[in-house]
Amino acid sequence: MPKQASAWAAIKPSKIKTWVRIRPLASEGEKGHTDGEKVEKQLGPFDDKCVKIINHDMGGKESSFDYPSKVFPVDCTQEDVAHDILPALLDDFWNERSGMIFAYGQTGTGKTTTMFGFPESLTSESTHPGWGLLPRAVHATLDKIAERSKEGVCSLLLLSAVEYYCFVAYDLARKAGKQMCTMKGSQCLGNTYMPCDSPAILKDFLERVYGNRKVASTKMNDGSSRSHCVITLTLLTHDTAARTFKQTTFSIVDLAGAERPEKALGTRITKDKAVLELWMYMRDPINNDLSREAQGYLINFELTGLLSTVVAASDVAKAGKQYKPPNFGGSALNFFGGALSGESRVGALICLSQSPQNGWETWFSMAQYGRQLAELKTRVIPVRTVPMDKALQEAEAAAKQAASDLANAGTSASAMKYAAFRVGMQVYTEQRLGFLKKLNEMGSGMRAGGAVGSAAGSQSGAVADATPSSSINAERAKEAGGCEG
Repeated sequence: MPKQASAWAAIKPSKIKTWVRIRPLASEGEKGHTDGEKVEKQLGPFDDKCVKIINHDMGGKESSFDYPSKVFPVDCTQEDVAHDILPALLDDFWNERSGMIFAYGQTGTGKTTTMFGFPESLTSESTHPGWGLLPRAVHATLDKIAERSKEGVCSLLLLSAVEYYCFVAYDLARKAGKQMCTMKGSQCLGNTYMPCDSPAILKDFLERVYGNRKVASTKMNDGSSRSHCVITLTLLTHDTAARTFKQTTFSIVDLAGAERPEKALGTRITKDKAVLELWMYMRDPINNDLSREAQGYLINFELTGLLSTVVAASDVAKAGKQYKPPNFGGSALNFFGGALSGESRVGALICLSQSPQNGWETWFSMAQYGRQLAELKTRVIPVRTVPMDKALQEAEAAAKQAASDLANAGTSASAMKYAAFRVGMQVYTEQRLGFLKKLNEMGSGMRAGGAVGSAAGSQSGAVADATPSSSINAERAKEAGGCEG
């Protein structure tokens, strides 16, 4: 058995943890999740460990689902949810494993609120009861960085935001507006990394993300997310005593809501019309857009694809093999495939409606999506810990190679096919090299007993240094006609 495969096999497999949160009934006059007429399926009794579905089409028989780690009732607080979900995932993130938590559910069931927070809470720089998982994770990580600095460990926390919309990845954190990115396996390339050393930076960051993300009003939700939004915390850690470096990530994912077209929009689009709209959209993704009907069709298509990926990964895991995600299916599935193959410890939150008229959607969320996720076991691979000098050398070599590849690419049709990928690689490697240099400077100052200094100014400089390359080569990326590498 090859050494790498043997090391993977030695890792103890662990189940994906799943949680369930049940949305309160909406008040009369609000959209989507009010008390209404029951259908064949209906949310039944539940407690903190089990959810039951009443099958009216089977004579009222109840189906019980006891796989959730915890079921959060309608009166739970944002703090209750975070207290149960975040500790283990953050402990991995702060040490040697990357992590991911994502929310799945029918549109309007509270995914965005749970992941990010109530809109009025996001401008607060101090603890707010409306905060979702993201601001709580950021603040806890900043506290951990301050604590570890007393032990001779210096760290940089970076924020990035990517929107996966219609099979394409977009940078949501770019100040000048969102821009297409490219993918290398599960890694998004070309997007902005924003240094974060204070709560004030998180506020500015979220304003950019919310300003760039694709949303629309439907009959189920005034602010329906029409894309999958991934906000990633990247932690660069330098142990100054051991002179080592490691990099971990923690992704908080708000999936677009599953929807029944007749309920959400009043009409259903055909497959042929959706594909035609997608073809027209892909001719100029920055300036074109899709109808809400086509958006809904593609959202459901991608969510179904994600479920198929989970099933495939589960089957491979049961055979004792490592899942290898395919390089097709779009950027979103590439991203998730990496996590399911062991790059990150994965957690899933299933958001449910208790409205009687939404019983089929609630049944599908529990009986299909959640159940398949709960059956999946993964072996989460620890990140590399390398000497700081080696990390710098590798980053310098990668940046030099990316710049050379772009400069010498030429303008032939075959070369332009990969122009966007080369631009993305240059932007990514330049930013990463800048951050590693800053981290090394901080470590040198810490070893010398001097002040580490404010990370914000120097880190922001690293971003500024990387940004011109993407601007200079914007036309080449545009000519490439897409963002898939």
